[in-house]
Amino acid sequence: WLGQFDMVCVSGSLPAGVSPEAFTDWMTRLRSQCPCIIFDSSREALVAGLKAAPWLVKPNRRELEIWAGRKLPEMKDVIDAAHALREQGIAHVVISLGAEGALWVNASGEWIAKPPAVDVVSTVGAGDSMVGGLIYGLLMRESSEHTLRLATAVAALAVSQSNVGITDRPQLAAMMARVDLQPFN
Repeated sequence: WLGQFDMVCVSGSLPAGVSPEAFTDWMTRLRSQCPCIIFDSSREALVAGLKAAPWLVKPNRRELEIWAGRKLPEMKDVIDAAHALREQGIAHVVISLGAEGALWVNASGEWIAKPPAVDVVSTVGAGDSMVGGLIYGLLMRESSEHTLRLATAVAALAVSQSNVGITDRPQLAAMMARVDLQPFN
């Protein structure tokens, strides 16, 4: 029945009592039914889920370092790790970089999006907000560049408020216009 969906998002921690191996198996079976899996997790769930090669992953830099087993101090190190994930069959790798923005690596290229400076109220939910922006852009069939700009703007707005949700479209459009998006080279 999952084949009826365009995308499935899997996020969060391992449920109590579920082993990493069982989670990898579940993700692999899920992917066979719905190839476009968006995956955002951490710790052992991240490592287990990545083995199933979801279509898009969105770790943050610290989570990527844990997966890589080493520090990634330079942007080139982050990009190299993203390419290593792509070599495992993951089509899209989006790395959230906090105030530095986000990096997207896929078959079409590498882009870095830098948000404007905002007054940070709370970072809780910033990654989830970015994933929501990614999903929306992808479902609307926007380009990678537009989708990354949107997701970065949504995350920037999310950290600048204590409430949940982005309801002011003009505010979102203004934030998107202030996101600096460049191909990385």
